[in-house]
Amino acid sequence: MATLAVYLYFGAGLLGKQFTDVDTYDELDLYIPIFLFLEFSFYMGWLKVAETMVNPFGQDDDDFELNWMIDRNIAVSYMIVDEMHNGE
Repeated sequence: MATLAVYLYFGAGLLGKQFTDVDTYDELDLYIPIFLFLEFSFYMGWLKVAETMVNPFGQDDDDFELNWMIDRNIAVSYMIVDEMHNGE
Protein backbone atom coordinates (compact mmCIF):
# COMPACT_ATOMS: atom_id res chain seq x y z
CA MET A 1 0.00 0.00 0.00
CA ALA A 2 2.84 2.36 0.81
CA THR A 3 4.50 1.50 -2.49
CA LEU A 4 1.35 2.43 -4.40
CA ALA A 5 1.04 5.68 -2.44
CA VAL A 6 4.63 6.68 -3.25
CA TYR A 7 4.19 5.89 -6.95
CA LEU A 8 0.89 7.81 -7.15
CA TYR A 9 2.40 10.78 -5.33
CA PHE A 10 5.23 11.07 -7.82
CA GLY A 11 2.96 10.49 -10.80
CA ALA A 12 0.78 13.36 -9.60
CA GLY A 13 3.88 15.39 -8.76
CA LEU A 14 5.25 15.08 -12.29
CA LEU A 15 2.00 16.38 -13.71
CA GLY A 16 1.32 18.93 -10.99
CA LYS A 17 4.74 20.57 -10.80
CA GLN A 18 5.05 21.38 -14.48
CA PHE A 19 5.42 25.03 -15.30
CA THR A 20 2.55 26.23 -17.43
CA ASP A 21 2.37 29.74 -18.80
CA VAL A 22 -0.84 30.39 -20.68
CA ASP A 23 0.54 33.35 -22.68
CA THR A 24 3.53 31.55 -24.25
CA TYR A 25 2.40 28.30 -25.86
CA ASP A 26 4.83 28.79 -28.76
CA GLU A 27 7.96 28.34 -26.68
CA LEU A 28 9.28 25.00 -25.50
CA ASP A 29 9.55 24.88 -21.74
CA LEU A 30 12.47 22.71 -20.58
CA TYR A 31 11.84 22.94 -16.85
CA ILE A 32 13.33 19.97 -14.97
CA PRO A 33 11.87 19.43 -11.47
CA ILE A 34 15.18 18.86 -9.66
CA PHE A 35 13.67 18.85 -6.17
CA LEU A 36 11.02 16.36 -7.26
CA PHE A 37 13.82 14.07 -8.48
CA LEU A 38 15.59 14.47 -5.12
CA GLU A 39 12.34 13.67 -3.29
CA PHE A 40 11.87 10.65 -5.52
CA SER A 41 15.34 9.31 -4.82
CA PHE A 42 14.97 9.75 -1.04
CA TYR A 43 11.45 8.29 -0.86
CA MET A 44 12.36 5.34 -3.07
CA GLY A 45 15.45 4.71 -0.94
CA TRP A 46 13.38 4.77 2.23
CA LEU A 47 10.82 2.51 0.59
CA LYS A 48 13.49 -0.05 -0.32
CA VAL A 49 14.88 0.08 3.23
CA ALA A 50 11.37 -0.47 4.62
CA GLU A 51 10.85 -3.45 2.28
CA THR A 52 14.13 -4.93 3.50
CA MET A 53 13.19 -4.39 7.15
CA VAL A 54 10.05 -6.50 6.72
CA ASN A 55 12.25 -9.61 6.65
CA PRO A 56 15.75 -8.57 7.77
CA PHE A 57 17.13 -12.10 7.90
CA GLY A 58 16.14 -12.95 4.30
CA GLN A 59 14.87 -16.15 2.72
CA ASP A 60 18.17 -17.88 1.93
CA ASP A 61 19.05 -21.35 3.22
CA ASP A 62 21.93 -19.90 5.25
CA ASP A 63 19.70 -17.47 7.13
CA PHE A 64 18.20 -17.88 10.58
CA GLU A 65 14.91 -19.75 10.84
CA LEU A 66 13.21 -16.92 12.66
CA ASN A 67 9.71 -18.44 12.72
CA TRP A 68 11.04 -21.65 14.30
CA MET A 69 12.96 -19.66 16.91
CA ILE A 70 9.90 -17.59 17.84
CA ASP A 71 7.65 -20.66 18.02
CA ARG A 72 10.16 -22.52 20.20
CA ASN A 73 10.60 -19.58 22.58
CA ILE A 74 6.84 -19.21 22.97
CA ALA A 75 6.43 -22.95 23.61
CA VAL A 76 9.23 -22.92 26.23
CA SER A 77 7.75 -19.89 27.97
CA TYR A 78 4.32 -21.57 28.13
CA MET A 79 5.93 -24.70 29.59
CA ILE A 80 7.67 -22.61 32.25
CA VAL A 81 4.44 -20.80 33.16
CA ASP A 82 2.47 -24.07 33.29
CA GLU A 83 5.12 -25.64 35.52
CA MET A 84 5.07 -22.67 37.90
CA HIS A 85 1.28 -22.65 37.98
CA ASN A 86 1.01 -26.41 38.65
CA GLY A 87 3.71 -26.30 41.31
CA GLU A 88 1.71 -24.19 43.78
